[in-house]
Order: sequence, then structure tokens, then C-alpha cells
Amino acid sequence: MSQKKVLIVDDSKVARRTISLLLEKHGLMVEALDNVEEFFTRSDRYSDVNLMLLDIDLPGMDGLTAMEYIQQLPAVKHIPVIIISGHSDPDMVKKAVHLNVMDYVVKPYMPHTLLAKIDKVLGSRGILAEEEQS
Repeated sequence: MSQKKVLIVDDSKVARRTISLLLEKHGLMVEALDNVEEFFTRSDRYSDVNLMLLDIDLPGMDGLTAMEYIQQLPAVKHIPVIIISGHSDPDMVKKAVHLNVMDYVVKPYMPHTLLAKIDKVLGSRGILAEEEQS
């Protein structure tokens, strides 16, 4: 089985780095962007991504608006998205669910919780099993 690839889109350098290290430690390939515009200008480059972790508060286009556009692009509309945001407002979560996000994680989060949600979306069942053996 080929290595799963995760794209992180978050304007926080610390968040990108922290999540990248966590996922790489568990055998995932990671790419990271600090804005969603870069994703759209080269979306065909990301057609092999297995999961996108998307922040809502981004410079320029916000994550929820980006979701609307992602669903219209044939090359990337298949990519499942998990929102990772500091917003816990129920209306924001409902809007994300309406836009077909796979899950919604509120910052700050526990690494184990994020890994469980990623594992569920990827269907790999390998990320957490590895951790339990360590």
C-alpha cells in the first residue's frame, strides 16, 4: 500500500510544523501551505492528496469559502477535508458540515484525538495501532 499524503493549509507556522511532525512520525507524507490561494493556483499538483487539514482563519480566502471552491474543481473535489480551527461556534461547525467536511477539530486539540479522526477518514487503521505498540 502506498504512503498516504496529507495537505495542511494553516497560516500558523507553529501549527503547520507541529501537525507535520506528528503525522510524519506516524508514517504519513505531509505537504503544508500557509494560504489556500496557493492551493488553487496549483490544484492539479495536489490531486494525489488523501486528506486535507484546513484552517478556517486564513489570510485572503477563509477555509469555509475555500471548501465551496474545492467542491467545484474536478482534480481535487474528491479530497476529504478535516477543518482544524479555533472556532467552536455551533453555527460555524454546522456551516462546515453543510459543506461536506469529514470532521471538525477545535484548537487546542489533543494529538491522539486528531490522529483518531485522521485514521477514521483515511481508513488506514494503522496510525493509532503503531502508537499503541510504541
